[in-house]
Amino acid sequence: MMSEDAPPSRNQEISISMSPTAPGVAEVEPNQDDSFALSNGSTRTKICANPEMAQIAAKVESIKNWTVNRFKTTKHSVFEQLGKVEKTIDTDMDSRINNLKDLHNRYRDVLTAAKTYSDHIQALNTSQRILSESIYQLSLKENDLKQTLTDRSEVLRAFSHNGDALIKSIGHFVSSLETLCNKTIKDTMLTIQVYEQARLEYDVHRHELGTLKQNVDADQTKIPEFESQCNEHKKKYEQLKEDVRVKIALLDENRLKVMRTQLKQLEDGLSHWFGENIKSLEQNSPREPPNHDEMTFSRGEMKPASFLEQ
Repeated sequence: MMSEDAPPSRNQEISISMSPTAPGVAEVEPNQDDSFALSNGSTRTKICANPEMAQIAAKVESIKNWTVNRFKTTKHSVFEQLGKVEKTIDTDMDSRINNLKDLHNRYRDVLTAAKTYSDHIQALNTSQRILSESIYQLSLKENDLKQTLTDRSEVLRAFSHNGDALIKSIGHFVSSLETLCNKTIKDTMLTIQVYEQARLEYDVHRHELGTLKQNVDADQTKIPEFESQCNEHKKKYEQLKEDVRVKIALLDENRLKVMRTQLKQLEDGLSHWFGENIKSLEQNSPREPPNHDEMTFSRGEMKPASFLEQ
């Protein structure tokens, strides 16, 4: 016999009676889809316990739509190259785009060559400075050639100084070309890529609409929906085509203006470099008296043998 004060055994059930829920107190009911319901009288509201699930579902749906669209456009592009489907063609726009692509490649070639030329001039200046210093150091010990060596050292030093101005001129030319190639033209090329993608998407929907209309067994009630999507992509395609036309026109005007200015500055830099070099050579070259032996040899007579030849 068990005492009344003894605790219940593990196998013994404990029944606890509770009063019914008072009115006005919310009742929580668990749910299996990560949500729970709050009931207050006759009102029931479903609250999502994990709000991130909605964002994840939206991202998954976006990736799904992108994948389907990517597959359709890639397939249509392959069929265009094989000649199995018709392609929307604008002869004038395609000609402008191809011309711009060719110009972009040529401008990049000029930019590469200008950078190489600048590097060579920089290397030439460095070599002239080293040679000028070496000749000057030699003049400190070679007393018989001191004046001649000093003059040649000054000429090379002047050449190097003139080269610094040329390097700055080329550097400004390179900087302008980089801006033109890597920013101005590239911005237009990015717009062209978006335009070409819009043209491809429009052709995909146009082809799907045509296929649906030709298939008598297909659900004809979907035709208005497909026509709406096709018209929407056509509108986007036409708008981007106009954007490309405007950008190409502005680019042509800006490109010609920039190149005329930069080519003139490069020409002035080269002219100044050559002119200053000639002036430095004339100023620092010594006026040596004519050599009688050389004058005799120039008239066809036998030149006296040097010490090493005797």
